[in-house]
Amino acid sequence: MSKDFLLEIHCEEIPAKFLAPLHLELQDKLIQLFEGKGLVGRGTCPRSPDWYSPRKIAVFLPGIHEIQPDTQSLEVGPSKSICLDSLGQPTDAGLRFADKWKSNFGEIVYEEVKGKKGDYAVLRRAVKGLPAVEVLSETLPALIASLSVPKAMRWGHSSFVFVRPIRNILCLLGTTVVPFEVDTVKSSSTTLGHRLSPGPIEVTQPSEYESKLANHHVIVSCIARRTLLQKDLTAAASSINGNLISDESLLRGVSEIVEYPSVILGQFSPEFLTLPQSILTCSLREHQKSFCIQNSDGKLLPYFLSIANRDLSQDHKARETITKGNEWVLNARLFDAKFFYNEDTKTSLESRRSRLEQLTFIRGAGTYLQKTERLSTLAGHFAPLFSVDPLEARLVAHLSKLDLTTQMVVEFPELQGKMGSDYLRNEGLPESVCKAIEEHYAPVSAEGSLPSTPLGSLLAVIDKLDTLVAAFAIGQIPTGSKDPLGLRRAGSGLVRILKNQNIPLSPVEAIHQSLNIFINQFTVKDIEKVEPALKVFWDERMAFALSQDGFEQQLLRSVMAAPWHDHLQLIMRCQALKRVIVRADFGQLIENAKRINNILVDQKIANPLMYDLLETPSEKKLLEKSHLIDGLMGNDQLDAFCLALAELAEPLEEFFKEVMVLDKDINIRKQRLNLLFKLRSQFDYIADFSKW
Repeated sequence: MSKDFLLEIHCEEIPAKFLAPLHLELQDKLIQLFEGKGLVGRGTCPRSPDWYSPRKIAVFLPGIHEIQPDTQSLEVGPSKSICLDSLGQPTDAGLRFADKWKSNFGEIVYEEVKGKKGDYAVLRRAVKGLPAVEVLSETLPALIASLSVPKAMRWGHSSFVFVRPIRNILCLLGTTVVPFEVDTVKSSSTTLGHRLSPGPIEVTQPSEYESKLANHHVIVSCIARRTLLQKDLTAAASSINGNLISDESLLRGVSEIVEYPSVILGQFSPEFLTLPQSILTCSLREHQKSFCIQNSDGKLLPYFLSIANRDLSQDHKARETITKGNEWVLNARLFDAKFFYNEDTKTSLESRRSRLEQLTFIRGAGTYLQKTERLSTLAGHFAPLFSVDPLEARLVAHLSKLDLTTQMVVEFPELQGKMGSDYLRNEGLPESVCKAIEEHYAPVSAEGSLPSTPLGSLLAVIDKLDTLVAAFAIGQIPTGSKDPLGLRRAGSGLVRILKNQNIPLSPVEAIHQSLNIFINQFTVKDIEKVEPALKVFWDERMAFALSQDGFEQQLLRSVMAAPWHDHLQLIMRCQALKRVIVRADFGQLIENAKRINNILVDQKIANPLMYDLLETPSEKKLLEKSHLIDGLMGNDQLDAFCLALAELAEPLEEFFKEVMVLDKDINIRKQRLNLLFKLRSQFDYIADFSKW
């Protein structure tokens, strides 16, 4: 019979960003365990609901067999000559082999075994399946201990490490407790509800788990919490004739830090509406985890929506207390923000430039004043690639970091770029300049929005380029999972911008140019290693970005191994090749391309380039098609080039069947080798097929 399985690990509060990955890993490892032990059919186990909350990770899997199926075990022992003596009697080695598997010596048969010569002793045994509870009791402690837990911790005198201290384990197969222990915590049939609902909760079977916890003020499904929040937030905003400002990221984040969400409607003083909207939304979103409300004209209302982690439907006094507390904190923060804003606007940003010299960029890579100087030079150099006026580009770079000196950004680091944009707009600078400064930190995450303007894109690219070059130049290179400067994020963001804007930037040129500017300010040790290391890093970011766009690894590996100049060229080559590799004969073309590479090892081009001795139909046809391909190279006719390349498949196959490349006649051999050199150079124009 099949039973439902439930495992819940109850801990102290787990950081929200770890919850979903931990739940997914636990679920996957449990399914692998069940499939490996024969407790479910392979590929038949459904996915678990998203049961995780700040203190719980729970996996529910139905249809688990109560007992493993019986299996046949094949045990191989010593060779026949070792098991039997010269008289055909069992030796000590043969008897020990039989005793090891609790079998009679007479049950041994002798036969050939794969990978061995001669006959070997073989025992075929029927292995009775074990009860699932017994299997799980033995394997679950190690499975839990094997979970990947970033920033793992241990507590007390224990050597066990986990994401947070484990306080309770619930594990049921049907109505039966699966007994095991992890770091002195024994599994049971009880769980814990909300902190305000004390006492253990008895769960008699897995199917009642969700409803039992709901009765004790824990909504265990993250999706259910998110759905409830969306509904209640929208209703609360409507209650004051406002509209909720949609914020999926904040909604997802809040739903992961509460067990039982209740929406609270609070107010702040209307006088703060005179502040730029970016300040208000930052205070509400980043510091208070609160949602903003706007009117029908899109203007902010002096209200906010916060989330309490408890049921307030009947507790009006608690709701009032929590609301007042949130209002007090927010108003105090906004009062500070208004003071900082007023102080900052008393002077121009340019008057603060000298303060950039006091702000360290990266230890060993100078100050933000030096970085600004480097950005200004880079902006003027690369402006034409982005179709931007070099003078405007240098101006934007010159102003880009000034807001780091303001009190507002010191208090609200999340507003860097935004405050510079607001302050410069107030000073009357062009909107294009203000917008570029606002956008130049983008994207701030892997899926974050990209700059929308060419000027903003240019500034964002050179800012990230300078950061990468400076970090690599002083030896701050990402290793393994360690990347304290966020260089992988910067590299991925740079690549995404170039792809989005179709910018033909050469990584080699960009790195070289930026490094030359950097070494005018600083001495770099082992400078000859910096450019190659950074090029490898850049290629990895580019390959990852293209794989996210659906390009297969072997295609990427081959195209990137061939000489390429810039991002746009690389992308166009990948796209063109992807369109043609679906041809049925393309696989044979790749094999013959590899064959050409093998033939040309240690061979040299013969001069002058002559082909007058090529007489067979196949080599004449190859030469003719090769001349046609020459006319398609270098003029961006990539689709036509790839199609012409694909049409080499048949004549190339005929060529290798019809002729001997390394002919006895040295002159014929040289011309056939020259033809293959010519073909290889044409293959290499699009990809190195030896990497396929």
